[in-house]
Amino acid sequence: MQLPIRVDPKGDVTLQRQLSDEIRRLISDGTLLPGTHMPSTRRLADQVKVARNTVVIAYDRLISEGYLEARAAQATFVCQRLPHHYNPVSAFQI
Repeated sequence: MQLPIRVDPKGDVTLQRQLSDEIRRLISDGTLLPGTHMPSTRRLADQVKVARNTVVIAYDRLISEGYLEARAAQATFVCQRLPHHYNPVSAFQI
């Protein structure tokens, strides 16, 4: 799965933060639906051209926020039940 994610290596925000913000945006706007199988950290790192540890940190942040869930010996998925503060971005568009 190719995710439409862009990060700016020269930006003021860390790559980990940019990546977690982009994934959160994809979840919020409905591009990534609950239950969606996320790419492996290696695959996403190759796609975005960042270190694997950058993706691991971004995934860990989103897991701690309740957007992703890691299933032992399986993979990482978008949570079936998103955080109570989750609001689709489209609801805020004018």
